[in-house]
Amino acid sequence: MNAGTPIYIVRARFDAARLAREVSRTPNLGDLDVGYLIHWGLRRALGDVAPSPFRVMGTEGRWTEVLGYASQDASALVERGRSRGEVTGCDWDSLRTKVLPLTWPAGQRLRFEVRCCPVVRLAKPVAGHRAGAEVDAFLSECWRAGASGSILDRRDVYTHWLSARCLAAGASSVQSVTLDAFQRERLFRRTQGALREGRRVERPDVLLRGTLRVEDPARFGAWLLHGVGRHRAFGYGMVLLRPA
Repeated sequence: MNAGTPIYIVRARFDAARLAREVSRTPNLGDLDVGYLIHWGLRRALGDVAPSPFRVMGTEGRWTEVLGYASQDASALVERGRSRGEVTGCDWDSLRTKVLPLTWPAGQRLRFEVRCCPVVRLAKPVAGHRAGAEVDAFLSECWRAGASGSILDRRDVYTHWLSARCLAAGASSVQSVTLDAFQRERLFRRTQGALREGRRVERPDVLLRGTLRVEDPARFGAWLLHGVGRHRAFGYGMVLLRPA
């Protein structure tokens, strides 16, 4: 992403039931979670310009509302989607975009909200998991504490997980965090390789809110478009911002 490239926040909605019917005709796709379902619909509708990361905001009646970040505005996205002619259940007439600021001043404080999947990969086998396995960051820290008997706080672990990723990107730093929601979700994922077989995996589903500070204005926009953590293409990792 070049400096000065516009970033748009996209608001779209999908007829999830119609989308599910279309998915059912695709080999090796079973009963999908809503994040994978919307991922499939966005990619089929828009290809490589599909909003990512995105977040499923909820369902009202037949419509599932989605927010996402994209590098093209509504007219370009709708033209692309209609020209592809795929049946995806997307309501093109209601798709809207709003351009974000081109730059954020260094030191600016912003409120944030992110639905994320705080996982890490194990460096060595532990508790029946192989080296390299993707596990909940909180469980990983509990296993690391082991015999020390340390009592860990889930919010503290996820705050450290988020802070490390913000600092690694060099774009922002976390000032405060609250853990507003936590649950475990069973997600549909496909294996790599020619067969791409479907399987279910259990992952943490977390909603974090707090404040952050812009550290590098030149990198901040790219960081928003990249998102935070794993499974960003499936409804996780989109950082929503508000004035502090």
